[in-house]
Amino acid sequence: MAKIFALILFVFMLGSSYCMDSVAGGVGIVAASVGLAHLLCRNEKHDSIGLKIGPNFFIYLARLAKEIILSTISVCKAIFLQKKVELQPILAEIPTRQVGDEAKVLFGNSIILTPGTITVDILENSVVVHAISAECLRGVTNLDSKIRESQR
Repeated sequence: MAKIFALILFVFMLGSSYCMDSVAGGVGIVAASVGLAHLLCRNEKHDSIGLKIGPNFFIYLARLAKEIILSTISVCKAIFLQKKVELQPILAEIPTRQVGDEAKVLFGNSIILTPGTITVDILENSVVVHAISAECLRGVTNLDSKIRESQR
């Protein structure tokens, strides 16, 4: 019930007006979304990644935000100072200790969120990453341990 209430609050934050029509519409959209999710996912495993919303999860989010900012600065330097910064694309295989497929995908998506990097392939015990420079690749290697700490 608390998740539904949080979803309603989120819909209201996105709204531009708070008249009775928009309030009723927001509640209707949330009710329809919850009902549809219940119908589609009633036989699914819930929380299959095993992330706990606790201090370690917020540490992971902070680390991800830091890496996104640092990588953005690196990419901006490469774009605006092309004569001073030489781009040397790199294709690297980063080892991962993630157990489930969902956790590996979360790790791959975390890499994609950092500018200048893209996940090319997810293998059994590693992730293949393309980066525009070694500097962009340096920060994403520690995200694996932060995701692992956020799991149960």
